Amino acid sequence: MRCIVLVLTVAGLLSALTLGGCAMASFAQIGPQSHFDFPNSNVKALGPVKVKVPGRTTAFIPPLPKAEDDVMMYNVALAQVEGANIITDYIKIIRIYGLGPIYWSEYELEGTAAKMEVGQRDLK
Repeated sequence: MRCIVLVLTVAGLLSALTLGGCAMASFAQIGPQSHFDFPNSNVKALGPVKVKVPGRTTAFIPPLPKAEDDVMMYNVALAQVEGANIITDYIKIIRIYGLGPIYWSEYELEGTAAKMEVGQRDLK
């Protein structure tokens, strides 16, 4: 009898933890460009980029987005297109998930990779 109660208790706890593993938060941001483009530069679109990268995993406290996460995401996206040094017209999505005391995040970026050539524009 004790064994059945123990099995049912463990099964109940595991199912409660499993059912709790859903998206806790989702942040979206639309941006014109990932970096500052200089006034006398030419910006030429090179092609679309789309990345999905894992974020950080933490215990007890959800991992809030940091500036380093943005830099990592932009660098992964820029690496997809040779010669790209700026992302334009992008949407960035950050999702935070939780399962019991464990939290993890996921980053997604979709936009246009471009090349910025500084000092090449005629300012007449």
